Amino acid sequence: MTKMNSLSFWENCYEEILLVNV
Repeated sequence: MTKMNSLSFWENCYEEILLVNV
C-alpha cells in the first residue's frame, strides 16, 4: 500500500467513524 492509498482508506474509515459517533 502506498501512503496515498493508505490515506484514502483511513479517510473513508474516519468519515464513517465520525458518522457513527454523531
